[in-house]
Amino acid sequence: MAKVDYLMRLRSSGVAALSSSTCSWCYGSGDLGAPNGIRNSFFGVPVTGTQLGNRPQDHEFKKNIWKAAQKHMREVHGRKIVANGAGGWKVVKA
Repeated sequence: MAKVDYLMRLRSSGVAALSSSTCSWCYGSGDLGAPNGIRNSFFGVPVTGTQLGNRPQDHEFKKNIWKAAQKHMREVHGRKIVANGAGGWKVVKA
């Protein structure tokens, strides 16, 4: 069974900016995802692996970022990430 590519989901949906998976909506607006204005890398997930690695802990790290990104979009922006039917992902109103 193939592993889900969570990094591709973030990139194709347009939710993640830069290699630190910062919310592109917050980053573009100048609100960097934290009350003190510091960029909230990886949607606040503690770094327990790498985004480009293939180890089990790397896959779990990417999965945690994906879940945190979904939660962030829902709670902060009132949006959700859904499959677009063409193999990619998009953001729609919740």
